[in-house]
Amino acid sequence: MRAFTAPFAPIPLDKQAWRSAIKLTRDTPFVLEIGAGVGYHAIQYAKVHPESRLVALERTSEKFARFQSRINGHSEKQCRYLYAEQADACQWVAQHLQPDELDAVFILYPNPVSYTHLTLPTIYSV
Repeated sequence: MRAFTAPFAPIPLDKQAWRSAIKLTRDTPFVLEIGAGVGYHAIQYAKVHPESRLVALERTSEKFARFQSRINGHSEKQCRYLYAEQADACQWVAQHLQPDELDAVFILYPNPVSYTHLTLPTIYSV
């Protein structure tokens, strides 16, 4: 089993500063992805749903570094409202979300992509 580092420090932004930074409004679709890995699903989702604010969380530093590199390979317009965070999902959700705030949640752990067949995952949203 892959070893994880010690729990992450809280994200330094307060709730209001964070909401302002992502331009979140009541009419804006707000989606959370937990277990973003190297960002394959998050980037594809951001391209197909450019109006949504997608926060993609990845806990491991190796995958998160690859995710950031992958985002940098896409235009700013394609990933304009995709926000990648290296964070523990439980801590992040407790610190940043309000009840009934999300329009959808994608939980991509364990890895739903079959690399032997390179098929897209079946994703359930809430």
